[in-house]
Amino acid sequence: MQTGLLLCPYGNYLTNVIGNHLDLQYHNIVKWRRSFEQLQMVQKVLTPWYLFPQSGATSLVRQALRCRTVKLLVSSLAIWPLISLLHETIVVVVAVLLSIAMKSGLPGWLIEVFSMDKVYASVAFQMIGNIQPLGMSVAGPLGDALHFILPAIFLDPGTVAPGAWASAVMESGGSLLTRTIARGVAAGVLISLGLALFRFGLKGQRLRGLVDGPANNSGVVFLGLMLQIRAITTILRLPNSIQHLETMGLPQILTKLIPSTQQSYDAVRSTLEPITPVIIPIVLLGILYGASLAVVKALSIIYSRIRRPAPHRTTTLVDKAEYPSDQGKQPGDDSAKSHRPSKTYRTLTAVPLLPSLIVLVVLLAVTNIGGARTNADYPFAPVADDENAPTDTALAVPNATPRPSRSTLKPSLVTISWTAGGYEYLVNGAPETIRGVGYNVQYENLTDEERIAAYQRDFRKMKEVGINTILGWDQNRFDEQLLSVAHENGIGVVLPYHLPPRGDYWNLTYRQQLKDDITAWVMRFKKNPALRMWGIGNEVLHDMQDKKQTAAFAEFYRDIADSVHQLDPDHLVIYREAEDVFVPILKQAIKRDKVARPWLVYGMNIFTYRLKKVLVSWPRQEMDMPLVISEFAPTGLGARDRPAAYATMWNMLREHRSIVLGGFMYVWTTNGPEPLDRVYGLVNEKGIPTDGSLEAMRTLFHNETQSTN
Repeated sequence: MQTGLLLCPYGNYLTNVIGNHLDLQYHNIVKWRRSFEQLQMVQKVLTPWYLFPQSGATSLVRQALRCRTVKLLVSSLAIWPLISLLHETIVVVVAVLLSIAMKSGLPGWLIEVFSMDKVYASVAFQMIGNIQPLGMSVAGPLGDALHFILPAIFLDPGTVAPGAWASAVMESGGSLLTRTIARGVAAGVLISLGLALFRFGLKGQRLRGLVDGPANNSGVVFLGLMLQIRAITTILRLPNSIQHLETMGLPQILTKLIPSTQQSYDAVRSTLEPITPVIIPIVLLGILYGASLAVVKALSIIYSRIRRPAPHRTTTLVDKAEYPSDQGKQPGDDSAKSHRPSKTYRTLTAVPLLPSLIVLVVLLAVTNIGGARTNADYPFAPVADDENAPTDTALAVPNATPRPSRSTLKPSLVTISWTAGGYEYLVNGAPETIRGVGYNVQYENLTDEERIAAYQRDFRKMKEVGINTILGWDQNRFDEQLLSVAHENGIGVVLPYHLPPRGDYWNLTYRQQLKDDITAWVMRFKKNPALRMWGIGNEVLHDMQDKKQTAAFAEFYRDIADSVHQLDPDHLVIYREAEDVFVPILKQAIKRDKVARPWLVYGMNIFTYRLKKVLVSWPRQEMDMPLVISEFAPTGLGARDRPAAYATMWNMLREHRSIVLGGFMYVWTTNGPEPLDRVYGLVNEKGIPTDGSLEAMRTLFHNETQSTN
């Protein structure tokens, strides 16, 4: 240093200047540390209020804006619409992923790996994949701007659901189950995010501190609560009645897995109906919260294991410093009073934070202000108007006009011919398309006169629609009385005979007993003019528990079909099965003797749009026989979407009229023997249409009739 001073005569002067400057900066740092929180508060409350006179009102507002509780309350009004937009965005993403996954090879792989029922597992996967997201829409000027900038993602604001600010827009005709899954998964994502933010915001702090007043991370905690409340309100608004569950198609899967009668199903339904709206939300929330907690915990463990240890903190000059004001401060010194919050600020801050904020968010959720609502009905399909439906609720007893006896009625003649255009269905020599409906009503408790009146009502309505054939499943419900009224109204009948799926078809004695009973049944009805086909068996191969019986049953069916044709060569024989899964089993038995059977028809029951794929691939089955779609109906759709879906399925089978003779809608009435009839019924027990499906089919049938004429 002496050398430096000798070389520079001003060294001592520079040393003093630098030292004084460092000392000054040190004291400034200490001062800034002491007033850091006060500086933060001043920075946060900088508002335009200083432009106005310092009146009591503006002072109160200025004090309120400094309160964190008030700030969070105000912020929630701006954040809530953004959370709604986030929820609807997740709904669209989930719907897209479900649609892609169900159209890939994943369903087939799952069916093979878990040995699922190929028919009804396929129905379930088809139903889950039946959704077509169109995009997002936002109301107001913001929606117009987003639509202008990103028209491929954001649709016109006019597509927003009524009363909502943001909507995920789905094409009409989608499955109710898939819509519910998409909204439920979106709620689960919000719950997971909310729990993660809630945990991060607390950081070891007790919840009691947040309840008593604002905390440093109360904003993060509150955001987590808002996300969860948004999810909870979504779950509470999901369809949760027993009727909605039936419409979603869940009973169709359950009743096939757990065989039940109408009586047992009604008993369970009546027990669950009053408590379902309460149980379903609780169960769903329990599942979502359990899964979300597991996800958040797993991510927390993974993060804690992969993150680097925090470096040791080095002690700085500021950490060692003490507040200068604390040095030499005398007892009773009130010099810091000017830095204390005002009484107004302390009063506002004393308001409990979490209860007030939760009440606010719940009100936002209940009123749906700035909320979200999925628009799943775009473009809108026609709705059945129940007020315009027929009101003939009473059964009119028919007049005493004598009916012609069976001996005077000429038996019908039904054949199939092959022309250049394909198979042709002929009734008494005239070509005809089967426009049918499943008919298995429960009129056994009515008197004979009441039954006739009910049949007259049903068949007159069918004739108005354009239906010309009915099909049943229980031979005990099809007698001469039903056939007589059907013939009077120009309705043909496919007479059913039930073959037990659990029968011992290897046993020759058992097979002979069935043959004898079927022979008597054929001889009883073969001269009836309403008869069109012998509907022997329905989904027997599908319902067989012992798969070793399938080959024996196929051989038995071939033999019994030949026997019936020998007894009655004037009518057709039809075997009905679930989709095309069991065609190879029956084909092997039929083709073994290389005998042509032009009077044999394969009936297919199908309830999804897989119908199109089945019809396209039918020639590759090499069955050399015509098809009849013996049961068809859209699964998992609401009343608004069913009419268009019925029309779509009918158009599918009419595109293949060279191999398809026609089809039967499932099912005529909700008053049927199976639990599913109450879901699929086209009319209720009073004969009133349940939706617009019959009217849609009436239009199609009449247009076809006019075009052929």
